[in-house]
Amino acid sequence: MMIPILLVVLATQARDTRPQPVTPVATDTSIARLPVRLGQDFRRLVTRTPLIVLAAGGAATAAVHPADAASVRSMSASTAMDRALDAGTVAGDGVIQSGAAAAIYVAGLASGSGRTQELGTALLEAQIVGGVLTQGLKHAVNRIRPDGGRHSFPSGHSSAAFATADVLWQRFGWKAGLPAYAGAGYIAASRLAERAHFLSDVVFGAAIGIASARALSFHAPFHTGAHLVTAMPVPLRGGGAVMFRVAAPAQTLQPQTPQPQPQQQQQPPPPRKPDVFYVPTPQPVVDAMLKLAHVTDQDVVYDLGCGDGRIPITAAQKYGARGVGIDIDPKRIEEANENAKAAGVTGKVRFLMQDLFESDIHDATVVTLYLLPSLNEKLIPKLKKELKPGTRIVSHAFDMGRTWPPDERGEVDGKSYYLWIIK
Repeated sequence: MMIPILLVVLATQARDTRPQPVTPVATDTSIARLPVRLGQDFRRLVTRTPLIVLAAGGAATAAVHPADAASVRSMSASTAMDRALDAGTVAGDGVIQSGAAAAIYVAGLASGSGRTQELGTALLEAQIVGGVLTQGLKHAVNRIRPDGGRHSFPSGHSSAAFATADVLWQRFGWKAGLPAYAGAGYIAASRLAERAHFLSDVVFGAAIGIASARALSFHAPFHTGAHLVTAMPVPLRGGGAVMFRVAAPAQTLQPQTPQPQPQQQQQPPPPRKPDVFYVPTPQPVVDAMLKLAHVTDQDVVYDLGCGDGRIPITAAQKYGARGVGIDIDPKRIEEANENAKAAGVTGKVRFLMQDLFESDIHDATVVTLYLLPSLNEKLIPKLKKELKPGTRIVSHAFDMGRTWPPDERGEVDGKSYYLWIIK
C-alpha cells in the first residue's frame, strides 16, 4: 500500500511545478565538502517533493496503524517465513547500507570514475540524512517494540533500505529502481517477521528514506521557491506520525490584475514517455563541456534531452552560438522556453518537443548529451550517419561504450565528461 501511494505522489507532484528563473546548483562530490552538502540536503527537506513524500507517508502510517498488531502476528507466526526473511535483518542495517555507499565512493576514487563517486556520495548522504531523522524520531517517540524493546518508531532498517532504493531509481531508472524497491520491501517485511517493528513503523521509515533521497542535490530543481511549511505531530496509540502542510507564499495568493498573454502555438502531445528521469547537469559541468567542444558564435549546439535548456542557453549567452534543445517532456520544453526568455536569448535558441531518436540533427556542429549509457550506444548509428565531419559530441557522465572510445575526457568537481569528433 505504502509504495504505490508514494510513487503516485512523486509522479504527479512535478506536473504542478512552474518554471522558475535559473539559479545554477554546483555539486562537489568530495568527502571534504560532505558537511556542506549535508547542510544543503537538510534544508531541502522542507521543499516540495520531500515534504509531499513525508505527508503521504504520514497518511499511510495513520491508515495502517490499526493493523499493527495483526500484521506482526501474521508475519511472525510462520517459522518458514521468518527464516526466509532472516537476511533482511543484516542487509537493511544502516551500518551495512552506509558501508556499501562508502565502498562505492572509494571504488570510484580508486578507478577515477566520477560517476561512481557521485553514486557513492549520493547513497551516503541519503543514509546520513535518513539516519538523523529516524534516530531523532525514535528517541522522541520512544515507542515499545513488539518484542518489548524500545525505540520502535520509525524503522531504521526500512529508512536505510528505501533511501538506497530511491537513489538507485533516480540514478538508473526503473530497471534498477524496481529491484531495489523490491529488496527494500523484503527488508521491511523482515522487521515484522522478527517482531522488531510494527507495520506503521516500517511504513513511515520508508517515507523518511525516500524523502531523504529526494532531498539530495542531484534531485533538487534550479529554484524551489519559498513555501510556508507547517509540521504537526500526530499522537497515535503506541506511536506517532508527523503530518506536513505546504502552502505557497502569501504574496503568490494575492489577487493580481490579469495580464494579456501572447498567443503561443500549441505543442503536440508527447509521442511517448521519457526514457530517463530528468537530472540537470550542474552549471560548472555545462561550462566545461562547452569549453571542451571549443564552441564559437559559428556553431549550432544541439542538446538531445535538453531538460530546462541550460546548455543551449549558456552556449548562446557565453559564446553567441545558436542552440536547439530537444526533449520529449512538454514540461521541460515549457521550462526551457521560460528560461531562454529570462536569459534574453530567445532569438538564438529554440526548443522542440520531439523524440531525440527521430529528430533531424543534420544542422548540428556540436551535440551535447546527458543520457544513460544504453541510450548513448543506441544513438551511435544516428550520430555517425547524420552529423558532418568535424562535429563535436560531448556527453556528461557516460561514454559510448567499448565500440566508440572518446577522443578526449575531462573532469570537474568529480564529474566526468567525454568528447568525440566525427571523422
